[in-house]
Amino acid sequence: MMMKERNENGKKPSNSQEISIPDCLHKINSKFELNEQEINKIYDLEEAIISGVYLTEEGSFNPENGEFVTENIPGNGKICIKYFQKLPYPEFLILKKIEASENEINLNSIYNQLEENILFFEEARKASKRMIFKRLFENHKTQALQIIEDLNKSFNRSIIHRKTDEKALADRLHFLQKKGRNYVLNKAMYLENKLAKGISAKLVQPELKRKRYKLESINNELKQNIAELKRFQDAVLLR
Repeated sequence: MMMKERNENGKKPSNSQEISIPDCLHKINSKFELNEQEINKIYDLEEAIISGVYLTEEGSFNPENGEFVTENIPGNGKICIKYFQKLPYPEFLILKKIEASENEINLNSIYNQLEENILFFEEARKASKRMIFKRLFENHKTQALQIIEDLNKSFNRSIIHRKTDEKALADRLHFLQKKGRNYVLNKAMYLENKLAKGISAKLVQPELKRKRYKLESINNELKQNIAELKRFQDAVLLR
C-alpha cells in the first residue's frame, strides 16, 4: 500500500492541503500553456497528494528540491508541483524547463564572485577603525552592487544581492582585526583580481557579440579598483 497519505512530518495532510488535478491544471493554465506531454505528467500524479503548485515568470525552480532561485538556470523550470507519493517526504515535478541556449552566456560564476566580494568588503568596512578605510571598502562594496545592476540590465537578469548574515559577520570582524590591514588589503586585491579574471574568461566567448562592451567596461573599473587598493597598501606600509 502506498504511503501517499504522509507528508514531510510523517502525517496525513488535511483536506485543505490537498490540491486536485483539475485545480492544479487551472492554476497553471492561468499563466502557462501546457503541452500534451506536460499534462500527461500531471495526470500521472493521480495516486499522489499534491500539496503545492508554484509558478514564476522570473527566476526558476530546482528539479531536485524545488528550491526557487532568482536566475533562469538551464535544467530548472518555471512550474513546480510539490507532491507526496511513496515516501514521507515531498517530491517535485518541474515543468517548463529552461533549455541551455548557445547564444546565452552563463554568468553564474560572475554573480557568485560578486557576492563573495560584497560580503568581504562589508566585513572589512566594519572591521576597520579608521574612517578612511571604512570609506574605501564602502566604495568598493557600492561598485560591486552597481556591477550586479549593470549585468542585470545588459543581460536581462533579475539577480538580487543576498543579505549579510549578521551573526556570522561578528566572528569575521574579530578575525580580520587580528590579521591587520595588510592582510585585509591583500585579500581585497585578490578578490578583485579573481573577479576580473572571471570576466576576462567570458570576454573570449563569441556569443557575447555587442554585449562585450559592458564586461570590458567593468573590467576597466576593476583594474582601477585594484590600483587604488595597492596605493592604499603602499601608503600604509610606508608610515
